[in-house]
Amino acid sequence: MNENNYLIKPLALIQDNRLTPLEQDYLCLIAQFEKAGGCIASNNYFAKFFKVCRQSAQGNISKLKSKGFISCSETKQGGKTIERNIKIIDNDSRNVLLTDSRERLPMVSRKSPAGLAGNSDKVGRKSPTPKLDTTLNIKLNTKKYSPASPEIRLSELLLSEILKRKPDYRKPDLQKWAREIDLMICREHRTPENIEKVILWAQADSGNGNGWAGWQNVILSTANLRKKFDQLELKMQKGNNNGQKLSANRRDYSEPVKSSIAESVAIL
Repeated sequence: MNENNYLIKPLALIQDNRLTPLEQDYLCLIAQFEKAGGCIASNNYFAKFFKVCRQSAQGNISKLKSKGFISCSETKQGGKTIERNIKIIDNDSRNVLLTDSRERLPMVSRKSPAGLAGNSDKVGRKSPTPKLDTTLNIKLNTKKYSPASPEIRLSELLLSEILKRKPDYRKPDLQKWAREIDLMICREHRTPENIEKVILWAQADSGNGNGWAGWQNVILSTANLRKKFDQLELKMQKGNNNGQKLSANRRDYSEPVKSSIAESVAIL
């Protein structure tokens, strides 16, 4: 299998308790860039790669910098940063990530219209960015989730809330929905309990009556839930929940999924 489709995370890095698993992923990606000629990836690039918001990506880069794992140098023009160069400066990490003899990745322009998978090297900035796929070496695409798993249960919870308002809502692939929940739990360290709270809050938000139809009409898949999670959580924490009570709707994740939900899915 083509190794360009993976981030390689060495065991020595996994066992480094100075970093969270997500910070380790960021460091591995930076190392891939360095081996390909240098890391000039922006916060927006990291956000798109890891499918998180820009603020989350910026926060993880800042943590790596504050912990002494990376350094960042910026090129400014007219007071605005036009390029940032990131280097791994932690000696242990450099020894683990940058001293192997693997073949370097092909390079594409950072501004190539093909984005992460393009082949153009003459469009936009001259500085190269490696061609990388967003598939990590954890094989989530082949993982199957059981009906009792929190990933499936949270997916069914979102679907059941949508079905209350739109009984003919199209039947989704719950395995794909569960995969997004899995990424939220494993990669972004969300807890199932907190994901549940946000789902219930978003599906109860029907808008303000001034043209805004509410989050319930925006969060219609777990992919959207994951993309907007930080924004939703901040809104919820501010108490902008129209007086709804979540405690009465909390689900016990140690119990089987309610049959009514399963029946609703079966009807579709």
